[in-house]
Amino acid sequence: MESYRLIKQLLRKSVLALVIVLGLCRVPLMAQWSTPPEVVYTGISPYSATNPTIATNASGITVAAWFDTNGTGLLQAAKLDGVFSNGQPAWALNNTIVSSNVQDPASPYAHSIGIDSSGNSTAVWTDGFNVYASTLALHHITWSTPLIINSGIGGQLISNLSIAVAANGNAIVSWLSSSHPYDYTVFANVFDSETQLWLGQLNILGAAVEFNTSLNPIAIDPHGNGLVSLTTTSNDKQAISYNVNDNTWTTIPSIVTNSIVYQHASMDSSGNAIVIWTENDNTVHAATLPFNGTSLTDSVILSTTADSTTSPPFVAGDANGGAVAVWADIRGGLASARFSFSTKNWTLLPVLFLNGIIPTNISFSGDANGNVVASWTVFVNSNSYIQSAALGAGTSLWGFLSQLSPSSDFDNNSRIILTANGDAVVLWQNNINGSVGTINSAIYLQIFAIQQQPQPPIYFSGNAQNHTLTWYPSPNPFVVQYRLYKNSKLIAIRSPGMCSYKVRHWKKGDTYSLVAVNPYQIESPPLYVEIK
Repeated sequence: MESYRLIKQLLRKSVLALVIVLGLCRVPLMAQWSTPPEVVYTGISPYSATNPTIATNASGITVAAWFDTNGTGLLQAAKLDGVFSNGQPAWALNNTIVSSNVQDPASPYAHSIGIDSSGNSTAVWTDGFNVYASTLALHHITWSTPLIINSGIGGQLISNLSIAVAANGNAIVSWLSSSHPYDYTVFANVFDSETQLWLGQLNILGAAVEFNTSLNPIAIDPHGNGLVSLTTTSNDKQAISYNVNDNTWTTIPSIVTNSIVYQHASMDSSGNAIVIWTENDNTVHAATLPFNGTSLTDSVILSTTADSTTSPPFVAGDANGGAVAVWADIRGGLASARFSFSTKNWTLLPVLFLNGIIPTNISFSGDANGNVVASWTVFVNSNSYIQSAALGAGTSLWGFLSQLSPSSDFDNNSRIILTANGDAVVLWQNNINGSVGTINSAIYLQIFAIQQQPQPPIYFSGNAQNHTLTWYPSPNPFVVQYRLYKNSKLIAIRSPGMCSYKVRHWKKGDTYSLVAVNPYQIESPPLYVEIK
């Protein structure tokens, strides 16, 4: 009996040590991404493979495109297929989208890509004067002949190209056009999937905007309703909504009292939108736009410590109308907030501090369940590398903090996507030893296993002296609560930070069981304590 007690004490100490190492589920956990990163593409000339863009659909089909200078410039594309290499799905290179009439971009926003629910991809790009579109049908490897979808205006330059493709195949493309270094107009064209026609270029802003450096991201719902969010400084406009039923654009008046630096938007399946932006006083703001609404509502300040110069804020909505927003924090970390559709309120989440390093070039993606992933660039002296992290639906702490590339590399412009299969996929550009440029990729399969049964608490015990039940947390970082049952009847619910329960009526013969619960209300296998 004495030996049994000694073994039990040692076991408890070992378990406690393990829990301390895991940080009681309060420290971001390192993830197992594909290692080493896959080299998807090697550029033809030095520094040539740059600016990847990536998209996925509700079936998990993922497509990517990037630029290669190659003297005259080309766009290369690849799809993520089911052929596994070293335990990971491999990228399958498609035929080149186009090998001429591609602008050598000064920014990552001279080309963009999207994909519909059927797996048909659309790429758009500019040569500086024209906007081109090309499509790739599912199971095909050859892109269609490029089609010019704008009406070129003499002397005007095209920049900051964006595309959003709806689940049904409708699409919206927007771009900036300028004839003067400081004055821009915003144009758009819409693709009708029923007629398979582009409806024609339209000036959706109606007037030139001074110093418009916006990325003009587009939010879209499954039907093709959309929202183009804008950065303006001398024109009182912040967003323009599109109604697919009557093919109309509606200007949404600005509610901004300070100069906008960056903005982003998301739209749920019902056409309700959330707009987020940073202002030049380092504040982050958010507002909602109900479907067919004409003004932004529920405006709120999310932060006063945002870094408004290194990266835009981002917002990703889920299937239930909720959303998560992220932005860089000047204190050196990734800040975030969660929006509840039912309460229309935002909840600030703890900052993921990064040892004083401000994340730059943030990329962000979410799925229909409310899970989100982010990647960013860390600059250290003359080198740079890619990091990432993930936030599970219904949770408040970022996990899976990972460094995806070596600190000695020259990596930048990461793009991350969370597929419907639950895989996180990252692409980035890498200049090997400052010479040959490559496009690299890392994949984390099923990064969110929270749809599956979570792991139970590590340890569950009862103390007869003080009539208390105690346990050590589940190692699963996405546990949202613990449920305690007495003789199969629920008697208590505890938050992840509470690991004990005082029993009022301690009686021999009673059996207590404890389970961990994930955001989808799935319970872990139970642990039992019988009162003897």
